Amino acid sequence: MSPLATSPVVTVSSTPIITSVTPGNGQLTVGFIAPAEDPAAFGFVATCGSLTGSEPVITPVTVSGLTNGVPVPCTVAAVNSDGTGPASPAVSGTPEAQVPGPSSIGSISPGHDQLTLSYADAADNGSPVLDYTVTCGTQSVTVDQTFDVTVTGLVDGTTYSCDVVATNAVGSGPPSASVLGTPKLVVPGAPTVMSVTSGKKS
Repeated sequence: MSPLATSPVVTVSSTPIITSVTPGNGQLTVGFIAPAEDPAAFGFVATCGSLTGSEPVITPVTVSGLTNGVPVPCTVAAVNSDGTGPASPAVSGTPEAQVPGPSSIGSISPGHDQLTLSYADAADNGSPVLDYTVTCGTQSVTVDQTFDVTVTGLVDGTTYSCDVVATNAVGSGPPSASVLGTPKLVVPGAPTVMSVTSGKKS
């Protein structure tokens, strides 16, 4: 049997061409142009350093499990019924931390000329969250935690759109989905009578 009978039909001249290597938190996403081949490819394998990722269609392939700040070479190879073809020329990429993900507002409570919001931690995406900025209308409060936060300086009876933005060393992430709130003067609840003491008649 000819040695070519068990070798991929893909030739060196028809290897994939890498068009982009996009960094992410602990990962690289490799974009490429697929080669023309016969039989047609039914998968693509990207290798970055010693790790691989694969996709069954012509689409960017993400390789995860990498170390932020450490550059690695990436290649792509096509797979068809004859096997895996030769790898593309290598293109280097460096995984890196990203801005935080969006938070989510859990509740919003009205008060006199103010709104109090609770919200969830945002994904730090490789760099610890430094602070959260809570905004209602034009008023903002920046804090370093996710406990209830009160935004003051609002006007009773006016409806405000509120959101939360997390920031890390890379920058500010996208805002949370907005939630509407309307400050109002809250009437105190009725007092509770604990005891009644009778006095002596004179």
